Amino acid sequence: MNKLNFTEAIKAIKTGKNFSIFIHISPDGDCVGSAKSVEYLLKSLGKETHIICEDEPSFDSKFLCEQFEDSLEVVENSDTLICVDVSGLSRVGKYGEYLKNTQKPLIVFDHHIPQDDFGTIVCRDSNKSSATEIIYDLLQEMKFDITPELANYLYAGISSDTGCFVQANTTESTLKAAAHLMELGADTQKINYELFIKRPENYIDISMLAYKNLKIYGDKLSLVTIKYNTYKKFIDLNTFYLIDALKFYPTDALVIVTQKDKNTVKLSTRSRNYNVQELCAHFGGGGHKHASGATFEGNFKKTIKEIKKIVLGSK
Repeated sequence: MNKLNFTEAIKAIKTGKNFSIFIHISPDGDCVGSAKSVEYLLKSLGKETHIICEDEPSFDSKFLCEQFEDSLEVVENSDTLICVDVSGLSRVGKYGEYLKNTQKPLIVFDHHIPQDDFGTIVCRDSNKSSATEIIYDLLQEMKFDITPELANYLYAGISSDTGCFVQANTTESTLKAAAHLMELGADTQKINYELFIKRPENYIDISMLAYKNLKIYGDKLSLVTIKYNTYKKFIDLNTFYLIDALKFYPTDALVIVTQKDKNTVKLSTRSRNYNVQELCAHFGGGGHKHASGATFEGNFKKTIKEIKKIVLGSK
């Protein structure tokens, strides 16, 4: 889906005075980079601005933002709302119901296939590498002066969602944007170190966990299953690092199934030659053809069986 409505978005940005920017739960580099870029734009225009999320920044994105705001009072005091990198209202956690019922202007900047229809002004392009690349295009449309600080936010978001420009969502326009941001002063060496080289202290333990629980089914599926008793031993286990440890998976698809509690299952997926967006949509999630996820109430063992049936075509 490609729908960019920059004219109306720019008008709303110029009209509003107090903004709340929403990002998805379990925030990654793209949503943080795009949110910080929008925050920079709004503050430069003299607007009061707040980034709203109930979760903390991920380990690899804390260099961009140490903390978000988690306050319904702040949201209620805003006159204009913005969602960045959000495919559906369930992705903003407890704020989803508020956004569903609000009468305030709601601007959406996103690059996913949408899970539901929301937003009064929608700027969405599923062919773009990232939400941050859409924000870069917005700034170009506005002829906004990109400083080195802003270039850092933009480059980080784009680099994060393209896996440092090696994934299938990297396009000619993506590389041109990145090159332009380098010219404008983005500290690419520091950013790529923070995103792709620096890892938490327990990364080796997480990597061992990934390989210990990995099963490979021919050339079709690499499946990692993490039971609740194992999951709870790892405080704030970020499945991104499980995926990172298995980035050389030898199959069409990589699926990580995590039992977050007795009744909650989380899917984290990547693929080369399989549409994992359709797989995750089956469980109420979403994302992209090559990277998607879902969190839902369900039975852990039945979910694993169903995934194998869908991907492998087995009974």
